[in-house]
Amino acid sequence: MVAIGAPEAAISVVYHGIDDANPDPESSKFIRAELLENFGSAERVIVGTVGRLAIQKGIDILIRALEFLPVNHCVVVVGADDGEGRRLANLAAELQ
Repeated sequence: MVAIGAPEAAISVVYHGIDDANPDPESSKFIRAELLENFGSAERVIVGTVGRLAIQKGIDILIRALEFLPVNHCVVVVGADDGEGRRLANLAAELQ
């Protein structure tokens, strides 16, 4: 950002909630097993996002990109609706 002219004092980093320095493979196995139990088989591609359903998140781009996935995919979107939920649902329905 500084390279394109943003003042360094105006830049901050908001870190995600995943501790990638100390990943827990056992926890990951449990989460994957639970997702597969709820959403499909091991052959199924599962794509997910967790966050507000807000235009800034670009979830519409994710929905449009689904055409490039194999047919056997499942998308899981979890988050509070900031007014985008209906538009995203309509977009997904249009593209099916």
